[in-house]
Amino acid sequence: MTKLTRVAALLLLGGVTVVGVMTYARQNVKLEPEFADPISAAAAIDAPSWVKLLAAEASAKGKTQRLTVSMGCFWRGEAVIGAFHGVVATTPGLLDNREVVDADFDPSVVSYTELLKLILRGGVATQVFARTDQQLVEATSLVDASHVIRSDVAIAPDPAPKHSMRIRSMGGVEMTPIQATRVNAAARLGGDVTEFLSPAQIRAVNSSKDKHFSEVSPEMVSSESCHVGH
Repeated sequence: MTKLTRVAALLLLGGVTVVGVMTYARQNVKLEPEFADPISAAAAIDAPSWVKLLAAEASAKGKTQRLTVSMGCFWRGEAVIGAFHGVVATTPGLLDNREVVDADFDPSVVSYTELLKLILRGGVATQVFARTDQQLVEATSLVDASHVIRSDVAIAPDPAPKHSMRIRSMGGVEMTPIQATRVNAAARLGGDVTEFLSPAQIRAVNSSKDKHFSEVSPEMVSSESCHVGH
């Protein structure tokens, strides 16, 4: 284990944030120039997956773009979209009386066209709301123009997002937007949510008096259905 890895591990166990780890690393351990950004710094210290996730979130700050699609059920849509690499936040809601999901993504990781292709393959998009003229061009190259609307209207957010996470009693655990997005996706799709949580967050989940995620079977996940009347 390198000096930097040991230092990072101690800081993380002590509850220091990933930003704190990287700041300490830059100030106290000589890093090559290519390790100056959050993602490279996290990789340099051989950080656990949840730290790398937070590093990706920090790296995306200030440069995200937004993709908006409608679907039959925004609970499922938010979960499926939230699992895609490059997506840093999801918001379900209503737009033009349709259930929709806003997906904020890092264009340096995944392009608008690439992400829309993934969403279409995932079977959760029935309509695309293009947020820019360029998105309109790219969207109509993938789907029929009758299913693409150019709109700058903001969605009306669902007051209780991250449904799959909340019903597993994880809604009260403090998470960053990217953590909540990935945990909600994993909870719905039967993945391992601990991959995205710090040890302290896992302890918080496990200390819940209610049923927590480890007691939710894949069968319960797959049978979960949308409610009516959002």
